[in-house]
Amino acid sequence: MASRRSQIRLEPDEIDTFLAEHWTLVLGTVTKDGWPHMTALSYGIVDGTIVVASFREAQKVVNAQRNSHVTVLIEENQENYFKTRGVLMFGEAEIREDLDSVVLASKAVVAQRRKILGEEVFIPDSVEKSASKRCVIAIKPTKIVSWDHSRLGGKY
Repeated sequence: MASRRSQIRLEPDEIDTFLAEHWTLVLGTVTKDGWPHMTALSYGIVDGTIVVASFREAQKVVNAQRNSHVTVLIEENQENYFKTRGVLMFGEAEIREDLDSVVLASKAVVAQRRKILGEEVFIPDSVEKSASKRCVIAIKPTKIVSWDHSRLGGKY
């Protein structure tokens, strides 16, 4: 009999679909004192890589520059344990500061959010205007854990 863990694990194509269906994540970085620093953010996907845009001086950026180990959590349906689905990534943060990367990632973040919310996808001028103050955190996963509790059939 298959383990419960193997029953709820998402396949790689299911993970890709799950990521494409959402627009917010929780990014975990490590503070200088070794504590977790959790931040809710909008994300986009550029060439298969999860990206977030942030102001260069933000704590999450400072943390990721000092220690590139990060976690990313994307989860849905917290109201009902037996319907919860999610993806947890452990990985390395790559900070990109070049203007082209920042504009591309910022546009991807806006497009992802608007697509999911059913809004017209247009990119506001503010994306390019604020790009010089921003950077990109690109997530390079080293381990991915996923779950779909609906596969348990209501039994734990």
